Amino acid sequence: MGSSEWFVSGSSSDWHPSIVVNGVGATGPSPTGETFGTWMTVDATNNINLQLRAIGGDGTADSAGLGAGIAVGPASATALTNQTFNGNRAGDYSYISLYPGPVGGCQANEFAILEGEVAHDLTHWGTRLGIVKHC
Repeated sequence: MGSSEWFVSGSSSDWHPSIVVNGVGATGPSPTGETFGTWMTVDATNNINLQLRAIGGDGTADSAGLGAGIAVGPASATALTNQTFNGNRAGDYSYISLYPGPVGGCQANEFAILEGEVAHDLTHWGTRLGIVKHC
């Protein structure tokens, strides 16, 4: 993934990308298969507080896609100030992993489980969890 490929808007700050790839649909010209990604974002200009985002590609172009992806749950209720909540750092991680078994009609590794750090208010932290799939 290169700089400025995953972003919510021209004024957003986007960081801590995580990516995982399976072999479903892999071919000679496109050997990586389906691709899943997640990252943290905030866009003060457009009143979007800290948020976890997800994106994916079907494996036809060795790409997880470009742009804003989808929101994983609502944004944090509290706005960021210099990337902190009450003096504590925020959005310090995102993580994504493939689910190794078949689920709900999907092949093994077509579900990705992701998480990222959010804040509910100035003193309560949480982890946003989500599942994305390509089937």
